[in-house]
Amino acid sequence: MDDGLRVLSGELVEDENIPEAIQVQSDMFEQELHDQKSALVYKRNEIIHGHFSMRTLALKTFSCVLSKLDPRSTEFHPVNFSRTELARLVKITRQSMYELVDDLTTELQQAVVKVPYIDKDWEEALRAERIAAQREGRKVRNIPKPTGGDSYVKVNLFQKAAYNAEANLITFVFNERLKDYLIDLRGNFTYYQLNSVITMSSGHAIRLYEILRAALSLKAVASGVYVAYKTIPYSELRDMLNIAPSAYPRFSLFERDVLRKAQKQMDGGDLTFTYTLPDRTTPKSRAPVKSIRFKISATQIQPNGDDVAADDWKLLLIQTFTPAALTKLRSTYSEECLKRNVNYYQDQVADGQTVSKVSGWLRKAFKDDYAGIAALRAGVHVKEAMQADFIKDQLLKLWPTLPQDDQDDFLANGFESECIEILYQGYRTLKANRAKTEAKRDAKQKRADVSASIMDIKDTDW
Repeated sequence: MDDGLRVLSGELVEDENIPEAIQVQSDMFEQELHDQKSALVYKRNEIIHGHFSMRTLALKTFSCVLSKLDPRSTEFHPVNFSRTELARLVKITRQSMYELVDDLTTELQQAVVKVPYIDKDWEEALRAERIAAQREGRKVRNIPKPTGGDSYVKVNLFQKAAYNAEANLITFVFNERLKDYLIDLRGNFTYYQLNSVITMSSGHAIRLYEILRAALSLKAVASGVYVAYKTIPYSELRDMLNIAPSAYPRFSLFERDVLRKAQKQMDGGDLTFTYTLPDRTTPKSRAPVKSIRFKISATQIQPNGDDVAADDWKLLLIQTFTPAALTKLRSTYSEECLKRNVNYYQDQVADGQTVSKVSGWLRKAFKDDYAGIAALRAGVHVKEAMQADFIKDQLLKLWPTLPQDDQDDFLANGFESECIEILYQGYRTLKANRAKTEAKRDAKQKRADVSASIMDIKDTDW
C-alpha cells in the first residue's frame, strides 16, 4: 500500500498521612483516568490500513496518546502522562511500567511512518542537490518531480519521547509531518472509544478492531447502520497486521490464533464480527484462501457507561459539521437546543426515517426546534386538561418566537417555568373571562328566548 504506515521497530491509596499536594495529584490522576477512558481515538484511514509491527503495549500507548489530541486542532501539542496514569490505562502494574518505560519509549520513538511524497519533500530534495552541487563544484542535476504513487517519505511517528524520572512523567511530542493524518482531520478518517481496545491483550485484535471499525464507523452506527461487509485479500490482511511470511504457514493456524482470538476479545464490546471464506465453497474444501469476507456488526453497547452515552450527541455534531460551522451553531443555539434536536434526529433514524443530508436536516431542526415541537405535541408536563388546551391553542403557535432560554426552561421545568407560567395564567384568565362572557351571553339569550316565546303565545281570551 503506497500510503501505508510501517512501524520498524500499583494503585494510589488515600491516607491521612499523605501530604495534601500528593493527594491532590492523586485526585487529578483519577480524574484524568476517567476522562481518558471516555475519550476517542482519531486516525486517518491511511494510518488505520497501514502496516504495523508495534507490540501490544505500544499499540495501546499510541491509542492513549492519540486520545488526548483534539482532531479539530490545527496544531500538535505535547502529551503528558504520569507513569501511574499510563500504567492503569494500559492495564499493567506501576512496577511493570517502571521496568518497561525505557523499552516502551524507545519503541515508540523508533516508530517510522511511510506517508505520501508531497511538494515540500521535492523542494527539500532540490535544495539538497543545490547545496551538494555548490560544494562539489558541479552543475545542479535535474530532479524530476514525482507524479506517480510509488514515491513516499518515511518519518518518525514522534519527534521525541521524554521521560522525567523525578516527576514520573512521560512526554510525547509528535512529528509535525503527521498533522494531516492525526489532527485537523478531513475526508476519510476513523474514530473509536479508547476503552474499546484498551482491554484487549492481543495486538492483532487491536489492529483488526481498527480495520473493521473503519468499515463500520461510529458515525454510520449513529445514523442507524448496524451491519457492514468488507472483503480483504488474505495477503493484504497479513501485511496490515505485520505478520511475517513464516508465521502461521497454514491458514488454520492464522484462523485459530488471530481471527478467533480477536473474535473472543471483541465479544462484549461495541463491535463484533463473523467471517466467511469465498474461496472455500464447501466445508471440506482445502482450496487456498485468497480473501476473507467479514460481516461486521455494531452491538450498540456503550462500554464506558452513561457518561459516554450522554456525550453521543456532541460526537455526532463534531463529525457532521466543520469546526467553523459548529462554532456558529453554538453561538446561535443553546446547548440544550442542540442536544435535544440531535437526540431527536437519532431517534427518528432508529425508527426508520431516511435522511439524505444529515447536516441540512439538523440545521432545520435547530432552527424550527423539531424536538421541542414534538415534546409539546406529546403533552410534555401536562397534568390537567387546560394545560393541554394552552399548549394546543397558544404555546405551539408562540414557540418559534420565544427566547431559547424560555424554551429550554419550559422543557426542563414545565409550567413552573416563569415565562410560561405568566403566559399560562394569562390564558387561564382569558378562558375564565370568555366563560363569563359566554355565560352572560347565554343568560341574555335565554331571557330573550323566554320573552320571544311569551310574545308568541296566542291567548284567545285577550
